[in-house]
Amino acid sequence: MLLAEDDLIALFSQFPFDELFKHLLGINTRGSYLPQQTTCQLMMKIFAFATSVMELLAVGLQTFNRARYRQFVKQVGLMMRLTICYVSAHWAQYISFNSNQENHLRHQPFSLVKLQIEFDEFFLRAVLHVLNAKRLGIWLFMSEMPYGTLSSSMLWKLFYIMHCAEGENLERLCSSLNPSDCKQRCKDPEHTEKFETYLASMNSSDGICLLTTFAHMTLCRQTDVDEDLVKMIVLEIYEVSYLSLSTREVYSKVGRELLATIATSYPQTISGLLERVAETIEKVGMVSLYLFKELPLQLWRPTALEIGVIREWLLNYNLAAVENKLACIILEGLNWGFDEHTGGLNLDHSLHLEVGLMVLEAYQKYLTDKPYGGFISESIKQVSYLASIVRLSQTPEASFNQWAWDLVVRLKLHINDQNPQCRLPQVSNITAALDMTESPTVHPLQKAVKAGIPIGCYLALSATTVGHSIDKFCSEGIPLFENLVRSRYLRATVHVLDKILPYFYSFPYYLLKNEKFLSCIQHFIQLDSGVPQGMTQQVTQKVTQHLTGANYGDNIRLLNSMIQDHISDSCKPGKVGPVAVLEFWVQACTSQPLWHRDRTILYLMDHLCKAAFTYSQEDCVQKLLYQQHKNALGYHSDRGFLSSLVNWIVAGNVTPSFIEGSSNSSEVWFSWIVLNMEAIFEEDSQLNRVVERELALKPSSTPDEALKKAQSYLKLPIVPSLQRFLIYRWACQALSTPADHPLLPLIWQKFFLLYLHRPGPEYGLPLSGCIGKRFFHSPAHMNLLNDMKKRLVELADFHHSASKALKVQMNEDGSGINDDSSSSPANYLTSPVVHRELVRLFNVFTAWLEDENFQKSPVPLHSLPKQYDTHRLAKIMQNQQDLWTEYVDLERIRHEILEVKNLWIEVKYEPSSSISSAPAFVDFTNASTAKETVLASLKKHEAPCPPAVVPSMKAPVPTANASCLSNEKAAVHFIQRHLNLLQQHAKVAAVWESQQVALDLDLLDSLPKLYCNREEQITMHLECRGTSSHKCQGAAVVTAKHDCLYMNEAVKQHITGLQKEIKQVQADAMKPPPQNIAEAAVCVENFITALVNAYKLQPGACTQKVGIAVFYTIVKLVCDETQRHPPTRQFFYIMHRNRGSGLY
Repeated sequence: MLLAEDDLIALFSQFPFDELFKHLLGINTRGSYLPQQTTCQLMMKIFAFATSVMELLAVGLQTFNRARYRQFVKQVGLMMRLTICYVSAHWAQYISFNSNQENHLRHQPFSLVKLQIEFDEFFLRAVLHVLNAKRLGIWLFMSEMPYGTLSSSMLWKLFYIMHCAEGENLERLCSSLNPSDCKQRCKDPEHTEKFETYLASMNSSDGICLLTTFAHMTLCRQTDVDEDLVKMIVLEIYEVSYLSLSTREVYSKVGRELLATIATSYPQTISGLLERVAETIEKVGMVSLYLFKELPLQLWRPTALEIGVIREWLLNYNLAAVENKLACIILEGLNWGFDEHTGGLNLDHSLHLEVGLMVLEAYQKYLTDKPYGGFISESIKQVSYLASIVRLSQTPEASFNQWAWDLVVRLKLHINDQNPQCRLPQVSNITAALDMTESPTVHPLQKAVKAGIPIGCYLALSATTVGHSIDKFCSEGIPLFENLVRSRYLRATVHVLDKILPYFYSFPYYLLKNEKFLSCIQHFIQLDSGVPQGMTQQVTQKVTQHLTGANYGDNIRLLNSMIQDHISDSCKPGKVGPVAVLEFWVQACTSQPLWHRDRTILYLMDHLCKAAFTYSQEDCVQKLLYQQHKNALGYHSDRGFLSSLVNWIVAGNVTPSFIEGSSNSSEVWFSWIVLNMEAIFEEDSQLNRVVERELALKPSSTPDEALKKAQSYLKLPIVPSLQRFLIYRWACQALSTPADHPLLPLIWQKFFLLYLHRPGPEYGLPLSGCIGKRFFHSPAHMNLLNDMKKRLVELADFHHSASKALKVQMNEDGSGINDDSSSSPANYLTSPVVHRELVRLFNVFTAWLEDENFQKSPVPLHSLPKQYDTHRLAKIMQNQQDLWTEYVDLERIRHEILEVKNLWIEVKYEPSSSISSAPAFVDFTNASTAKETVLASLKKHEAPCPPAVVPSMKAPVPTANASCLSNEKAAVHFIQRHLNLLQQHAKVAAVWESQQVALDLDLLDSLPKLYCNREEQITMHLECRGTSSHKCQGAAVVTAKHDCLYMNEAVKQHITGLQKEIKQVQADAMKPPPQNIAEAAVCVENFITALVNAYKLQPGACTQKVGIAVFYTIVKLVCDETQRHPPTRQFFYIMHRNRGSGLY
């Protein structure tokens, strides 16, 4: 009989292995672990003790080497692995503490070399024990062993042994092996074939664990890495995963992942893989693409020889060939960004230039050397543009075109790209670039530029003197830049602007006065905003919109992000400053025709105004817009334009403004700058001052009348219409601005500065009420004022709800709103404190707007209640223009700008090349963390289970008391108590029998009454067909009488009831007897048997008297019911027989 597995596991779990390991490692009862105090003698004792533990556990593996004990064997194997791990961790720390103390170790009996040999042999014995337990998931244990503290020779030996694990005499094989033999045998092709056969015969999960074991052997070494072993393992995994026909189908995916993991720790292995793939690419085929796509190419730095292989594949094989595609994947996967440690380029700048020219040659060979011309060429170009929009990447040409552009924009060819810490130079650096006319290496580039190939134009602007000199760019570079824009390579255009513009921020007139450059900017905006020019382009644009439904403006957003990055960098010491960048782009945008009606330009202007507000440089933007505004109103213009503008205004149109309509809800920052600029214009023209004076002098006059008098008084050439007065503009803008916009409190402040203005003393008049209500007498303006009151209530409610929602979220998370875990710009949330302050402010604004007393007469501010905030009210009425920036969420604005800027940074710079190479297993061999790892692992041990509790067995039937055998009364009472139960059961059975008989008799009496015959009369109509001479006079009516069967419904219902009762009685009678009946019968039988046995052992009068009394008791309980019930009758008969045979 074999033991149950659960019992073995329960028994095994009772042993305190954690205490065993603590004793092994010298951890005292207080939990102190001092590995630095370990001596060489103690280290030998640890090896010896651990060997004994391994031997005991190995016996368990051999004894229970059965499939039925698989889980128990796993428990034993886990303890074996933990024993090796703890010893390895302690050994790693011993090496770390004593590796630099050679003089001290000379006087010790055991040197490090001897101890290393002992540890290797201990490890080898443990591995052999595990390998002997075949077919029980041994490779899962092997894949998690700590190989990091083994010597290279032992690693080679283990590597070879694992190839021969199917053999029977592993001990004999180990004794005859040396490291040099292992290396030679592993490289033998015959040995490789045997291993492939062995791997193909294995279970797939075991095979995966075996390959994982090989990979683990390479990853555990921290120092003294054996490069030959790493290369051998990498090539072997490649062989079985991609070349062997019998194994590659099963192991290709796991092999790819393992090779990627090894390459993460040893990037140089990619060179060996590339060499091997080049030799076997015809056999591997397309699968090699998936392999190199998985490899961490961003960590690899190829040599010139390897770049030569890639160049040959790219230029000498067509686009559909595997070699060409593999070259593209490799070049795409390299890190063309910066080294995170040194800050310089990860790959040499010369390699960037070489690859750029290589891509250009391939581009010229495969895409531009085509005999297209004229109308056919234009058609092909349009189809290519359509294909790029709908991403028809199944054609090799389209795929290569997209790949080439994606790669060249990543190359750091320009001097401004090569150091991210030093950007935005103020002078050009022409000496750092190639001269396209003198350098022979750029001959393909010169050829491409002459042919007008867009990618050649990009490379010329990035790598040559054309893009590094102000003069050369203005003379030679702008046509190349125009070619890029006209060819619709807008993303590359943004990259060119990023490289070139830093030279021009200090000298903006070179570009702002250049019509071609401004035309390029205009064309760029039109293309990316979905408004192309030309009939063919318009048709193509409509088709692409229909097919893709794409949102245009991605490149505009990229351009805006680049501008924000330039503004941010310009603030650094020694740079041009944000004013130069802001002025350049404001002038570039406002130089476009009808720029204020172009949504794309307004998008850029809005972000420029936002940056100007953030960096406190609003004046420079307002100054430029002020001049534009004066030009729009006819100042500094010719007489013809002025006359046409006057006629246009006289016709009843609204005065021109950069804000279309009464307000702008989407470009609020732009509206803020424009309205402040128009306020300066009104102040300079004194128009608002005169209108207010007229209203103050004549309370009965309307704003229209005051405006006319002001026009005649000031003799202005052009007077804005009443709708353009700033009090209305600020009111409309306050209504349309979103509730969560940071500028909203300042917009309302600007409105109240005009609405609560008291113009008396400055015009020589006595102090009176506020003037603002005088502008809202018309019905339309009254509705506007009512809308503003409702809007203030809505704003207070909004910020109140927002503060509550953020508070709930903060409490649920248990952290702050903007802690380190959510510091990214996209996750920024306004603080609840800010929302609460805004609730209070908007309630104050509501009180100001609803109080009519301010408009009638001066109100003493000190008498107002607290909700009026008299301190701020006084500032408003004193016309203090200082902005209340404490209500502006400046932190949110900075985060939003950072979010916009990060879009360009993610595109321009490569992501960090640091890849986590930490293994998925716990590393016990890292000396720096071994102590913490050991202590943490010991804490994870489960507490030993207590021994199993043996339950007390209770007899199912209670035994009779021994006194009953000698006590007549006790015996009679015992027998009578149990036989009464049997008698009652017999009586119940008799009742069931009587019921059954009565029901059967009733049923027999009822059945004859169920049916009877009754006489019935029916009428029948008999028709005749007639003859030709006698016609039928109609059907004959015949009456017939007959007997018909009739069922009595009352009798039927009675019979149905009887049948149900009979079934119920039968069901009750067929039930097994209750438990107490069976117990009573057994108790009586046991008592009679015990009484007979006692009499046989020692005959006596006492026992005989008890028997006689029991006899009469049984006889008394016999009745008709017990005699009618067969089980009871038989039981009484047997009891009489047994008692009589024993006592008489």
